[in-house]
Amino acid sequence: MAKKIVLVNQHTAYLFIDIANAFANEYDEVVLMAGIIHPLGTELDPRIKVHKIAPYDKKNTVTRVLSWALGFLQSLIALQFRYRTHEVYLSSNPPFASFLPLLVRRKCSLLVFDLYPDFLLTSGTVSNANHFLYKGWQALNRRAFQKMHSIATITQTMAGRIGQYTDRDVPVVPLWIDGSLRSIQIPSSDNEFFKAHGLSPEKFYIIYSGNLGKGHSVETVVDLARALEHRSELGFVIAGEGFKQAVIEEKLAAHPLNNITVLPYQDRAIFRHLLAGTAVGVVTIDEPSALVSIPSKVFNLFA
Repeated sequence: MAKKIVLVNQHTAYLFIDIANAFANEYDEVVLMAGIIHPLGTELDPRIKVHKIAPYDKKNTVTRVLSWALGFLQSLIALQFRYRTHEVYLSSNPPFASFLPLLVRRKCSLLVFDLYPDFLLTSGTVSNANHFLYKGWQALNRRAFQKMHSIATITQTMAGRIGQYTDRDVPVVPLWIDGSLRSIQIPSSDNEFFKAHGLSPEKFYIIYSGNLGKGHSVETVVDLARALEHRSELGFVIAGEGFKQAVIEEKLAAHPLNNITVLPYQDRAIFRHLLAGTAVGVVTIDEPSALVSIPSKVFNLFA
């Protein structure tokens, strides 16, 4: 009998591409449900069928929740009607995907990149642990996690916190870098990211690139740029979108700065040049959120 599996990850980047490619070597049919597939170096194995769902929209809380809900519903419908004989391998994006074992009667496994609803509390999205949304999500987690075939996560701390939802063993799979990034050697004078945005190749750039979410104190980069405005050899860049975008814009409107550039997300080709041009890469996450989430940009910078 043919081995078939469906993988669900609304925003598939290099980590999940590597995982999907590994499944392609073990299964006769692999389907990837994704809204966005964002490779850096390694491409998705052509044997993998891509089933498009709604992309993850990070603009604000409302768009996030709506895109999560739509991606979840699209995944559920496809699993119930199109992929009825497939195993299921879930990621925590969309976060609602962890509820699928309550609705889909087959072998389901889960890889937790970000732990919900815990992240809602640490990021301030819900005010306290007694909030009805938080308590309800916890109750659903306990039911759904018991039905999972297996659950894995990426840090020992997160494995411990998952213990509040299940008494099973939760193995830790440490994250890894995209090895193709090691080979990026782009002289500053040839850097397309600098050229595209009128940045001086002579400066030393301190760069934050990624989600401007509630759990990320990105506005600190603006404060740092203001404190070091007298250092003409330094440049600051914030490239991304999300909740904190409005906070950053308000800060810069109140006190304009000439040494900082704020940009949207960069496309794949430019992003490699952004990494190559980064003298100091900034990772901003508050202490509570660090217990339930790891920004994947850490591993791009390591590479």
